[in-house]
Amino acid sequence: MQIEERTVGEVKVLDLSGRITIALSDPRLKSTVESMIQQGHTKILVNLAGVTYMDSAGLGELVTSFNLTRRAGGTLKLENAPQRISALLSAAKLTGMFENYDSESTAISSFS
Repeated sequence: MQIEERTVGEVKVLDLSGRITIALSDPRLKSTVESMIQQGHTKILVNLAGVTYMDSAGLGELVTSFNLTRRAGGTLKLENAPQRISALLSAAKLTGMFENYDSESTAISSFS
């Protein structure tokens, strides 16, 4: 998994790419989110457009990051989740936890 950070207004955007699996899992997403929170950034948008595959370990990374952000009084949202990741979220009954947007501009606006 690769993570690229950028800022759009008050929102930190994390562009994820590659595979997020138990075999390739590492704490980078959690560490990145923790670092952002420590710096005072609590509006986080995770762009999943470049994610080619995600298993339950990757899903766990998202849930952990969501909970860290929420405990800090912030919000973590998703954008551009591929159909297979949306299906994984649905199967795990997590669609109500994550707000998922098809466009970045709509996602950014939703933080206001």
